[in-house]
Amino acid sequence: MLLLRRSERVRHDKGRWHCVTGYLDHGASPEQQALVELHEETGLGVCALDSLEERGILNIPDAAGRMWRVHTFRVSTRQRRLRLDDEHDAYRWVAPQAVRRFGNRVTWLDEVLALSGTEAAHRAPSSREASRGR
Repeated sequence: MLLLRRSERVRHDKGRWHCVTGYLDHGASPEQQALVELHEETGLGVCALDSLEERGILNIPDAAGRMWRVHTFRVSTRQRRLRLDDEHDAYRWVAPQAVRRFGNRVTWLDEVLALSGTEAAHRAPSSREASRGR
């Protein structure tokens, strides 16, 4: 699975390990937006994908108590080299059970992984923080 480290250029979650995220643009379906964000953040186009599966919706509160509706997807690809945009400064391909070793990950990542069917072993206890994800 892919983990991305947020760069110093972003407003939130700087230096934290994350997944591909984005806002749902007006008029776009969650699947269309997922493909746009995936391409923008990793350089992966539709032709590089083996599959794209919608996995469900999470409602995750941020630190201010606002709820974020998060559409989750699971994508598979055989392409390992990525082209990152300025939102991220590093990436790692890891086995799902290795996610727990990334202590500096966003607090909601385990929930997204569980819903997407890629559950990280031993969910880490954490407090809620702002999330701006799909």
